[in-house]
Amino acid sequence: MLHLKPMLVPKWPKLAWVASLTEGEEEIRVLHGPMVEVGEDWLAEAVWAGEFAAGDFDETDLVFGTGIRCRKGTVVFVSSGSTVDRLWDVAIGKATYVANSLPALLATTDLSLRSDYQGYSRDICTSVRGPQSGKRKLPTSGAPCRSTYFANLLYDGEALRETEKPNTAPSFACFGDYRDYLCESAASLGGNSRSSSRQHQPVLATTVSTGYDSAAGAVVARWASCRQALTLRQSHSCWRGSDSGKALADRLGLECREYDRIVPHHPFEQTLWAAAGRPGDLNLAVFEYPGPLCVLFTGFHGDKIWAKTRTEINDPMQRGDISGLGLCEYRLWQGLFHCPVPFWGVRQRAAIQDLSSSAEMQEWSLGNRYDRPVPRRLVEEQGVPRHLFGMRKRVTVTEAPFL
Repeated sequence: MLHLKPMLVPKWPKLAWVASLTEGEEEIRVLHGPMVEVGEDWLAEAVWAGEFAAGDFDETDLVFGTGIRCRKGTVVFVSSGSTVDRLWDVAIGKATYVANSLPALLATTDLSLRSDYQGYSRDICTSVRGPQSGKRKLPTSGAPCRSTYFANLLYDGEALRETEKPNTAPSFACFGDYRDYLCESAASLGGNSRSSSRQHQPVLATTVSTGYDSAAGAVVARWASCRQALTLRQSHSCWRGSDSGKALADRLGLECREYDRIVPHHPFEQTLWAAAGRPGDLNLAVFEYPGPLCVLFTGFHGDKIWAKTRTEINDPMQRGDISGLGLCEYRLWQGLFHCPVPFWGVRQRAAIQDLSSSAEMQEWSLGNRYDRPVPRRLVEEQGVPRHLFGMRKRVTVTEAPFL
């Protein structure tokens, strides 16, 4: 029977792990960092909708972080329920390695990226097309490494194959259906994070700004019993003014800490560049995250999921940019579980967008170019005045190659 052999590496990043599978062998050796949770038949660095002690993170798409689950003679490698995290695997001879970190995978297998290949950042950025449409294999000094987004990997002792995540979202016939789904899911995730069965209980925090997406994410985070918010004072343009969401956080009863966007030093900066070779998420490294572990609620992908105009696309996870992905290596060192709320029920993207333009949402539509009725209603129904958010698009990221 296939089984796990966890092997703690105290000096590794808090949440990193690498599993080695050898064809014909039942033991799966897993090197892991000091804050990875280990159960009887599973190993995880994640929060999910469901009872923590049961370890059923392979049976939901509301899982944020990654893990490994032995079940019925097979082993399931579980990726995050978003495309701002990923798994990696590589086959070398009769051995296959699976990891939640590309640098850890390369170091463990003695592989390296090629200095004569200039397309790594470009290749990773193709993930915006959707989990199945981007370029998933990266060249190395040996065998190529393959990425997996929003899918699980099933190992039966002989071969590793990709499987779809369960789809746990109901249909959304009206706004109330969607709001209830978000509220109930948040309560379940919050309960999971506070489980007394955890060796390391994370603290909940949310980003907040003057925009739509993080504001709605903060409302949902509060339903999970989150009480802390993090915000940046400045946008990246002095002409657009402050992007601080402190006034909104105060209305929601959240303790809010403000930070300057430009700082002389970013903790674990190299890990942010390691994710995709881009600096876009450096702004999220200025925060002093509560911890040593933190569940971080964000609004990434809200620009598409909560857009008022429905667009016909092949993949509901198709994005406009890779924002948020820059945290995927950083979070393993910092101790974050990245939980972007717009990915909840993402495969119901068309239904959610239909809600935005429905008659019941007209009261929450501004009728301008920056118009997202769903997050506006979520926030305004919590007593937040209309003028405090979603009035003007501001951003705090920059993709400048030199900072």
